Amino acid sequence: MSENEGLKKLNREERVAFCREVMENLSDLVEGEAPADFCERVDEILGDCQPFNAYRNTLEATIDLAGECGDTEAEFAQVDEDAFLRCVEKVRGKLSS
Repeated sequence: MSENEGLKKLNREERVAFCREVMENLSDLVEGEAPADFCERVDEILGDCQPFNAYRNTLEATIDLAGECGDTEAEFAQVDEDAFLRCVEKVRGKLSS
């Protein structure tokens, strides 16, 4: 399949509905919590879509790096600006490499 061929198989209404569904479930998809049939459908339709895969990979990396900066609500309830800025710089550095 050439790039985006899977998406081209859908008519306009189906593309809009599919894209909306992907955007609404993107976090679950990236975190591996989406239903298997949905993941398979996304891979079938967007598996060869370079821009989507780049976006998904960036989002996965961002989530992983954010987890390294702290993952409890208590930590974020009392924001240490310096720690937050160090975390942001760390994420920026890893995403740009």
